[in-house]
Amino acid sequence: MKIRHIALLTVLVMGIGACKSMRELKNLTKCQFRIGTVTGINLAGVNIQTVRRFSDLGVRDAAKVGSALAGGSLPLGMTINLEVKNPNKSLAAMNRLEWIAMIDEREILTGFVSERVEVQPNGGIANLPISVNVNLRKVLGSMGKSELLDYGMGLTDQSNRPSRVAIKLKPTIMVGKHALEYPGWLTVKREFTSQ
Repeated sequence: MKIRHIALLTVLVMGIGACKSMRELKNLTKCQFRIGTVTGINLAGVNIQTVRRFSDLGVRDAAKVGSALAGGSLPLGMTINLEVKNPNKSLAAMNRLEWIAMIDEREILTGFVSERVEVQPNGGIANLPISVNVNLRKVLGSMGKSELLDYGMGLTDQSNRPSRVAIKLKPTIMVGKHALEYPGWLTVKREFTSQ
């Protein structure tokens, strides 16, 4: 008799968990996403957060970036600070987030975040920093040197808001052992947007 009650309780708890996950996924489809800021922008280890063109670099920094390019690489690093806003009356969540980072609508890198992110209800905003590190020389090899040098510059405005950076997202939530993906890819820029 006790085993039957334990089994029934286990099925009930699993069912409640699945309902909770489905509600969190439904709420997630109504969430809004935006890139709050893009920070830590560096090219070949040189801080270019406020640099608009390669010619704006000082002699030492220009030499460092030019040396990297001459050596066959042009590493670009930055942090895309993603904001997720929940307009629902209950929690929204995701267990995994696939992303594609873009500059001027050109895909430069893909990746994923595999930690659970919860977004509090009633306008709550969760911040999710996404680190992007890519060799522009490898991704954009067909570009000429001067065009390539200027490509990584001027990615934000004076407030570190993205001017040329966007990101595509596909969140996933776990329902038991099953992964349910967000319906389609969502392109996110500097203003809140939803599917």
